[in-house]
Amino acid sequence: MKTNYARNLPHIQPIGATFFITFGLYGSIPKEKIQLLQQERNAKTNILREENSENLKENLDIAQKRYFQRVDAVLDSIEYGEKYLSNPQAAQIVANKIHQYNHEHYDLLAFCIMPNHVHLLFDLNLQSEKIPIEEEVTDKNYKQIYDIMHLIKGGSAIVMYIANNPKKASLVNHWRDFPFTYIREDYQHLLP
Repeated sequence: MKTNYARNLPHIQPIGATFFITFGLYGSIPKEKIQLLQQERNAKTNILREENSENLKENLDIAQKRYFQRVDAVLDSIEYGEKYLSNPQAAQIVANKIHQYNHEHYDLLAFCIMPNHVHLLFDLNLQSEKIPIEEEVTDKNYKQIYDIMHLIKGGSAIVMYIANNPKKASLVNHWRDFPFTYIREDYQHLLP
C-alpha cells in the first residue's frame, strides 16, 4: 500500500481498490480559473464543516462532485490551452502507455483520451505498490493534474461517464465512434 505522496490525492492506495483519475494538458484550465474553482469548493466545504450536520460526509462528497463537474465542464469546453491529444499519434502514445501497465500494476477498466485531458479508471493490482502512470503523467513539462483522483466503490457509473465524455463534448454521436475510448469488455454491457 502506498501512503506517501503529494498534492490532494488520497493518502492511501488500498490494494484492490478502484481509482478514477482525470488529468489535463498544461494550460487546459488557466491557473486563475482552477484557483477560483478551488476557492469556491474550499469556501463551500468550510461552511459545511462549520454547520457540522449529521450528513457532513455526504454533503462534503456532494461538494467535491460538484467541483469535479465544474472542472470537467471547463476541460470539455476545450476552450483553453493546447489540444495536443487531438492528434491521433499523440493520443496513441498515451493509450499505449496506459495499456503498458495493465495487469502488471493495475487492472484497466476504462479510459478516454480527450483533446486536452484524460479520464482513467482502474483497479489497483494486488501485486503492485505504486501507480506508475501517475508518476509519468505528473511530469510538469507537459501537463498539470487537477487534484482529481477519486477512490471509488465500484466503477460502473464512472465507466458510463468515461464512455459518454466524447459525446457530451460533441465530438461524436456514440461512444464507440471515438477512437480513444477504451472500455474493458466485461463493462461494455453497461453501455448503450
